[in-house]
Amino acid sequence: MLKGGVHYDSRPRVNKMTAMMLPEHVKLLREYDLDQSKKVKPELDEQQLELFEKTICEAMAGDSYLSFTYFKHDDFHVLIGKVHFIDA
Repeated sequence: MLKGGVHYDSRPRVNKMTAMMLPEHVKLLREYDLDQSKKVKPELDEQQLELFEKTICEAMAGDSYLSFTYFKHDDFHVLIGKVHFIDA
């Protein structure tokens, strides 16, 4: 129906695709979306660990601040501060 030269539809707009989806499909799509947003813990090799150790030792000697990014509970977190000693 036209009203003032503009198409007017009194029915609410419903996404036809979601209305036709089975609950099982909606569940699978939500799980897929969750899997896509999940972060993966990086694997560090020996060279990277040696570089970290060198950087930490230099920061301790120069009384400098460091920024650590660590992985916990499926997410990355940042810790900024000074290292005074290492308990190995």
